[in-house]
Amino acid sequence: MASERDPKPGTSELLSSAKLVADAAKSTFHKESDKVDKGKVAGAGADLLGAAQHYGKLDKDKGVGQYVEKAETYLHQYQT
Repeated sequence: MASERDPKPGTSELLSSAKLVADAAKSTFHKESDKVDKGKVAGAGADLLGAAQHYGKLDKDKGVGQYVEKAETYLHQYQT
């Protein structure tokens, strides 16, 4: 997973992040949330939010972009 200081993750890493988040959601839906590594899922979610912000060209200082930035930062902190 990419960190705040690392460059944004590539396409294959984003697909891996999306699969990880989807698998975690599936496990939680099937009442198997004890099998989910919450730190890894938080990092994957942060990577996805970062990509959405980058490719959506969201402004980090205003509008919805500021909330995406805050959520990404929070998830990276939760990851560690």
